[in-house]
Amino acid sequence: MEINKFYFICITVVLLIRFSSGFGMTPAEIMGTYSPGEVRTYSFEVVNTEKQDLDFVILVTGELNQSVSPDEVSFSIPSGVPSKEVTLSFTSPPKLKPGKHSAEITVLQVPKKSSNGGTIVNSLIGLTLRLNIDVPYPGKYAEASLNIADNPDSIYFVIPVFNKGDLGIARSKALIDIYTPLNEKIISLNTGESTIAPGNSVELVATWDTKDKNIPAGRYRAVVAVLYDEESVTVEKEFSVGETLL
Repeated sequence: MEINKFYFICITVVLLIRFSSGFGMTPAEIMGTYSPGEVRTYSFEVVNTEKQDLDFVILVTGELNQSVSPDEVSFSIPSGVPSKEVTLSFTSPPKLKPGKHSAEITVLQVPKKSSNGGTIVNSLIGLTLRLNIDVPYPGKYAEASLNIADNPDSIYFVIPVFNKGDLGIARSKALIDIYTPLNEKIISLNTGESTIAPGNSVELVATWDTKDKNIPAGRYRAVVAVLYDEESVTVEKEFSVGETLL
C-alpha cells in the first residue's frame, strides 16, 4: 500500500515539474527504428549537476510502455560520480500502424527522509524523455514543412521534406506560389531537385529577390507544392515583406 501511494505522488508531481536543478538528463528525445519483433537498445544519461547522493526510480508510460524495459527500474548516483548511463530495451510490436508512436520515460528523484522519518514530498522532482518510433508508410510517402527568412533584399524559403515511406524517392522538388492579401498570385518560384532515401530528409531551397522590384511592404502567403515522383504534398505559410509579422 505504501508503494502504491508513493507512485501516485510521483506521477502527480512529475506532471508539474519539467526541469530540475538537482540533476539533468540528455537527450530529451530518442528517435528509434521499427522492425517487427526486433529488440533494440537505446541509452540516455542522467547528470548529477549538484554532486549529491541521489536516488532515482524510472517510470515508463505512453502508447508503447509495454514495449520498453529499462535495464534497472531504480538506481543511485553517489556524490562523487558525475553521471550515469541508463539503457533501455525496446521490443518492436508485431503490428503498428504507419506514423509516429511513442513512450515516455520519466526519471524521478526519490525524496529524502526527514529527520523524523517522514517523506519530504516537496523535494520530489522528475524529468521525462520521449522515445519516438516512426513506422514507415507503404510505398512512397513524404511530409513537408516550410521555413521563411526575411532579409533586406530577399526572402529565403526552406522546405524540409521527410521521406516517411518504405521506398526511396527518385525526384523531389518544390513549386512556390506567392499571393498578396487579395489572393493575387504575383510570382512562382522553383527549387532544385533531390533524391530522398527511406527515413531520410532533404531541404529544398528557393530565394525571392525583392531588391529593386518595387515589392510593397505587407503580408504575403506562400503556397508550396512539393512534388515527389508521382505524388505531392502541399504546405503554406504567411510571411511579411518590409514589416514585422504579428
